[in-house]
Amino acid sequence: MTYRTVLLAAIASASLAACSQESEQPSAAASPAPVADAASVAQALKGAGLPVTGVVAVTAATDRDHLLGKPGSYTSKVTFRDARHPGTGLDTENVIELFATVPDAMRRGEQLTRSADAATRDMIQGRAYLRLAPAIMPAEADAYRKAMLDGQIGS
Repeated sequence: MTYRTVLLAAIASASLAACSQESEQPSAAASPAPVADAASVAQALKGAGLPVTGVVAVTAATDRDHLLGKPGSYTSKVTFRDARHPGTGLDTENVIELFATVPDAMRRGEQLTRSADAATRDMIQGRAYLRLAPAIMPAEADAYRKAMLDGQIGS
């Protein structure tokens, strides 16, 4: 046998062994269930220990961008505040938009992250697009990013 044949046989054997050791019960590390709406993403961030407060669901009537529910756009949107940054202006308003598909979320991100500042504060995880307010400090933005990635929030 050649080295390549032995290597392929070892890989196949290891794969079969791994398959035979799988249990019928779901593992604790299984992927989270897909989120239903942007409010679910906000709740998950809060559950991850972030100071999410004042979550407000955006409707077609209150959507400043007039994109809610349009083809290729977000299906759900909320605004929220970070309790470390009290205020009522746009400089303290954070936004979560949830899309029907990942490509739709990616397109929205490409449209909005043309500046370096936006690129460091905005992130996409799965179908969720999180836009953080200018008041959010870089270390705070990192905490949101970590929560989104670690919890696979928005998938």
